[in-house]
Amino acid sequence: MKENMVRLSFDIPVEEHIWLKTECAQSRTPIKVFLHEVMIKELELRQKNQLKENLKKSIQQSKEGKIKSRGSFEKYAK
Repeated sequence: MKENMVRLSFDIPVEEHIWLKTECAQSRTPIKVFLHEVMIKELELRQKNQLKENLKKSIQQSKEGKIKSRGSFEKYAK
């Protein structure tokens, strides 16, 4: 195994494994590559959504007078 790498292992139902293998075969993508790409996209999406949620909370708190802001963040929460 390469340095700075870890192995990820988990169990999934047989039906989902067949579904995954079929999708990967049709797209001619190794399962390892497919799952890595999906994982990275999902993590980025979750991070983006968390940032959006934090901005919405800050805007709401600012409107309620709990936080004073120097500018408007509303455009970032949309």
